[in-house]
Amino acid sequence: NQDAMVRMYAPGKVMQITDNEIIVLCNPGLISLTNITLPGKKPTEVSELVKGNFKIQQRDTFKNE
Repeated sequence: NQDAMVRMYAPGKVMQITDNEIIVLCNPGLISLTNITLPGKKPTEVSELVKGNFKIQQRDTFKNE
């Protein structure tokens, strides 16, 4: 249940990582990220990031900085 997830975890929490997407908790709901732009870098497909040295795991949190 998405409502239970929102209460249990903060927005920005990584809920799942697959070969081609990262599912992140929002308020409300979830968002599927297929491309990410890291600071100072060009947009990159998630599939390329997960093959490399991208250090993100389930339950990590994206922060607005």
